[in-house]
Amino acid sequence: MCLKAQAPWPMPAETEAVGKVILGDDSAYRLIGENFLASFMNRIL
Repeated sequence: MCLKAQAPWPMPAETEAVGKVILGDDSAYRLIGENFLASFMNRIL
């Protein structure tokens, strides 16, 4: 069993494209997702 934090795998380009269409630039879900991922990556790396 691995207890070390592991970075999430990259999002497929197709999923990113759909998300950008569905979630506008000012969408709370998009802002939280992008900011959380950046913060998470800074803490584990």
